[in-house]
Amino acid sequence: GLLMNNTVKYETTALAYYNEGNFKQALDTCKIIEDKNSQVRLIYLVRGNISLRNGKLDEAGTAYKKALQVTKGSNLQKADAFIGLGRIASIRNQSDSALNYYKQATNLAPKSSKGYFSQAVLLENEKKYDDALGLLEKAQKLAPKDQVITAVSNETRKKVALARDKEKQE
Repeated sequence: GLLMNNTVKYETTALAYYNEGNFKQALDTCKIIEDKNSQVRLIYLVRGNISLRNGKLDEAGTAYKKALQVTKGSNLQKADAFIGLGRIASIRNQSDSALNYYKQATNLAPKSSKGYFSQAVLLENEKKYDDALGLLEKAQKLAPKDQVITAVSNETRKKVALARDKEKQE
């Protein structure tokens, strides 16, 4: 009945455990949610994130893909699954694939800084500083208090300035 389908309390609990770094409890709570409703996206996001942190890329990829297939969850959660898949592709040096996943995340959650930031970091690593800077500025507008975005933006601005100075000297 109604009680069986109400997983919100468990979802909040699973997320709290995950954010505390208590991964075993988070996974145990995800199992409870899955038994109640296997269509809850958060289950597979948490599993994917924990697998990724543990370097289990195939396991993480399977979880993120499952997160994209299930029906109960937000577009922001779906975007997070694309970001997870992007991170896996990035670790595997599949830059084009990673960028494509990050763009899908941005399309699903244009008000989230995560997709823009992930794209920017990837482009910055490829020394495409101007492109990265544009994305970092978008991310910064969406998350003005995020110190990581601010720090990366400042570093990238310096690299853009250095690259321009070099061009002038040549």
